[in-house]
Parts: sequence; C-alpha cells; structure tokens
Amino acid sequence: MNLIKQLFVCSLLFFCFNFQSLNAQGYATIPLPIEKDQEVLVNGLEIKPKGNGKYKYFRTYYANQLIIKEEGYLDKFYALSLKHGFGKDAKIDKIKKIAKKDKAEKYVYLNEIKFDFDKEKEQFYQYISTFNYRTNYDPKKSSLEDSKISEVEEQYLYKVLFNDLVEAEFIDTTQTILQNPYTTENNLNIIFKDVKLYQMIGSSSYSSNFSKIKAKVNFQLLDAYNIPVLEKEMVVESGEIVHASQKQNERDYIGALYIAFADAMQIGMANFLNMENVRNEVVNIPKVSIPEKVAVNNVNSVTKLSNVIEASLTIKDKDSHGSGFFISDDGYIVTNYHVVANMKDDITIIDSEGNEYQNPEIINISKSTDLALLKIEATNTKSISIIDDKKINVATEIYAIGTPKGQDLSQTISKGIISSIRKLDESNKLIQIDASVNSGNSGGPLVDENGELLGIVSSKLSGWGIEGVAFAIPYTAIKEFLNVSISK
Repeated sequence: MNLIKQLFVCSLLFFCFNFQSLNAQGYATIPLPIEKDQEVLVNGLEIKPKGNGKYKYFRTYYANQLIIKEEGYLDKFYALSLKHGFGKDAKIDKIKKIAKKDKAEKYVYLNEIKFDFDKEKEQFYQYISTFNYRTNYDPKKSSLEDSKISEVEEQYLYKVLFNDLVEAEFIDTTQTILQNPYTTENNLNIIFKDVKLYQMIGSSSYSSNFSKIKAKVNFQLLDAYNIPVLEKEMVVESGEIVHASQKQNERDYIGALYIAFADAMQIGMANFLNMENVRNEVVNIPKVSIPEKVAVNNVNSVTKLSNVIEASLTIKDKDSHGSGFFISDDGYIVTNYHVVANMKDDITIIDSEGNEYQNPEIINISKSTDLALLKIEATNTKSISIIDDKKINVATEIYAIGTPKGQDLSQTISKGIISSIRKLDESNKLIQIDASVNSGNSGGPLVDENGELLGIVSSKLSGWGIEGVAFAIPYTAIKEFLNVSISK
C-alpha cells in the first residue's frame, strides 16, 4: 500500500511539473502601450494587435524577448514573463537615433572605448523572479568579477558603434585622402566609469531570464589632435536582454552581456551626439589664426646634404616620439603640431650628438597646417637652410631625415622624388613624395640635393598594398602660418 502511495505521489509530481512546462509554452495575450508607427516583435516574430491594445504571441518556456521598433529610433528591448507580462507600470522610452550628419558638420571617428571601473565592487544584482526584479526585492549582491563581465571585449562594441556612425554618415566612406583633418574631423572617447549589472536568474517558467546594464559613462569629443573640446558624463541603461541563443532553451549569459553593453552604449552615444552643444561644436569649423611674429637668424645653416643630420632632432616623451629640426642658431625648432600636441611636461629634444634638452617652450602653433615652433636654451645650433622663393617642382629628388622608429634609428636619411603637389583645402597644399618614411619621421625636414629645406614631413598612407605615398608640408607654411621671419 505504501508503495502504491509513493508511486501515486511521484506520478502526481511528474504530472504537475510537466503541466507547468506545457502551461508555460503556448499562446499568451498581453497589453502593450504601442503607438501607431511602432512594430512589435516577440522572439523575432512580428505580432499584431488583437484589439484593446492587447497582443497575442507564442510564449516559450525560458526566453521571451520583446523588441519595439520604430523608424528613426533605437530598438527597445524588454523581457516578458508569464506571470508579470510587460510590467504593470512599464513605459516604452523612445530614444532617437543619431541625427544624420549635415554637409557643414565634421566627421566623428571613434578613438577609444575603455572600461575604467572597479570590477571588485559589489554591483552585481541577481533576482530569483521577475516580481523581485520589478520591485527590487531581496537581490543577491556580489562583485562584478562574479558576473563574467570581463569576457566582454571592447572591439565588439567598437564595431556596433562604428556601424551606427556610418548609418548617420559621420564616417567618411568615400575614402577621400586629401582632407584637412583639423577642419573636417572630430574624435570620440567613450569611457565606462561605473557599471551596475542586473540579472534575473529564476528557474520558474513564469520568468524570462535576462541581463540589464546601468552605467555611468563619460563621453569626450576631441579635435583631430585628440585634444578634448567637450565632455559630458551621463547615466545610461540598456534594455532587458534575455538569455537565449540559437539553441532552444539555452541560457546565453555572455551573449546577453554583449548585447546589453552595446545597447547601453548606443543609447548614450545617440543622446550625446544629438545634444545641441555637441552638434554646434561638430559644425564649428575652427578659424585659422595667425600667431605673433617671431624673428629668427638662419645664418648658421648647413651647406651640404651630408651635414643636414647635424640640424635634425628627435622629439620624445615617455610614450611617443617624432622628429624636428633647428631653423636658427639659438634653439628655434620646427616640428609637426601633432608630435607635441599630446606630450606632457616631460618633452625631451635630442640632437645628432645625443645631447638632451628638457621641456622646450612652445612658441607658436598652427593647428590648421599641423605645425609647431619650439624653443630651447641653446647657442650655435646648426640649422636647416631656408631659401625664400625656392621652387618646389614635381620629379625633384628629395631626402627625408628623421627618426622613423626607435631613437637608435635617429637621423635616418631616405631618398625619393616629389610625386605631385596636392591641394588640401583653400589655404593648404601638400607635397606628395615616395621616400620611405614612418610615423616617427613626422616633423622631420624634407630637403633637396643641396640640403635646402623643401618641406616638413607630416604623414604617410599605410595599409595592405600601399607603398611609397607620403606627404610633407611646404616650407612656406613656416613663414605664412607660424609667422616666422627668417633673416640670413
């Protein structure tokens, strides 16, 4: 008799469990506050209203993802539960996509996405039911290190946001090479300063397990030289991303984390780039200002190509380096502005004999032409010969001097020709050369066979299949944009 009772109890429990499972799957009806132009999807399938604002959908046992779509707005993600549906007081927040770039606005490129928060902080909240989550009742708290959040890679998020910028036409997809970055580009840093992760991890069929991110994010708009021009810190929240993969009933926690982070970042970036002061900055083309005149003496200049290295310099700090050269006998130096723009207070100038000079004074800069005039305390410095009205002709043999990689390769000379003279914009031209140069050559002199200055090496094209395409700024920009008066 006891055995029969035991079998009966086991059968009853088995029936109840399977009844719950069967009851959890099937069609359900929920009310949704949907507007006329919004599209509703549940688990990837579009559903239509049945009257009185109610929608009928096929409910799965674990994951039921509601997505609200609307033209011009970001998708919104919500988790549906059998018992609590969409949430009694839930509202659909509409976040506009990034407004398309106007012709007068500059491009915006992603410079950095960075996680800068303490993963050991107790900011991982887990709930056993949707009711507990909706009411913030009795969450299990632990550190973010327990949440697998470290497995989220910034590179994935970069691709998502890059595509958003492309859609808004803030990325130049025309592959136009000859553009002045200072007047056509801004850069963007996105830094996560504080993150809270919420997860619903109930085992009941009445819930959809999901993850949600709430983060404090710092958005920095930078100029083409990565100098901050505008900054905004804001709190962003992702939607509720269910734990589901292509395999039925599999709880994909990591996939949900990726989507939650991406959703939060998309919301934050859209809100930031739609702010009026940000759009004003993006459309604000910098004015070209001429600095105060500086008179220098170019008497002690080298007279032979072989002696040009005596006037060439390495400019470095602890993180980077570039090149430069003397233009006077008392320590005036010309280089690219981008070489020193982000250097801190530990700039070192190293001459051809290995002498070091600390913390030069920045006298004049020209951001529009990427030039800077520096000054060190020195006498009898050898300088590059600068000849007024010197012609720059295509096919002229040229020599680029600089520090292409490490300091042990300083004063390297490479030979080539002038391939073309290119117009950059209404005020600037570039000398196209085929000499072998690298990023460390930036700011170094470009001279002819007599050792006389033709230009300042500034950039090169790089990439698979690209060789022998580099650029220099004509020497005339020293006088015109740095306002340097040179006497012999």
